[in-house]
Amino acid sequence: MKILEIFFEVDEENYLGFYGYDIFQSEALEITFYDILKNNLLAGEKASESFGPFKIAQLTENDFDKIDFTILNRLLHKYYQDENWGADLEIFKSNTLKAFNHLKIEKNEIYYINLEKVKDELKPGNNFWTYFVGLICIDRKKQKIIKLYFGGD
Repeated sequence: MKILEIFFEVDEENYLGFYGYDIFQSEALEITFYDILKNNLLAGEKASESFGPFKIAQLTENDFDKIDFTILNRLLHKYYQDENWGADLEIFKSNTLKAFNHLKIEKNEIYYINLEKVKDELKPGNNFWTYFVGLICIDRKKQKIIKLYFGGD
């Protein structure tokens, strides 16, 4: 896998959230989620052992929901309606709009993970995360993989 682009932005005014993405070019004819895990694409450039609050070694394909862009928008819309959000909701909304406008993932195969919806074994012991949403987007025609994530900690 070849890294094409890396991006990370944090809300510097109030520190209420961040988002980032890594874009990879696959040389394999067939991209599988197993290959994404095997090649440690969730770790990123610094080869950390976590993807946001999740320990990569514990993650499997079954921890992600395979969805399309329409379903992703429905999930995010429900997430936006959550009454527990504070001032960071507007930062999260803004970050998702910026990312989607730039990355154009509408036709990608999307794998979605959300800190609030994962099984208890995956949740961090000392949880300082306000929220975390991770997406793995696969464009099979262009053989590209986008790791996209939004969080607040």
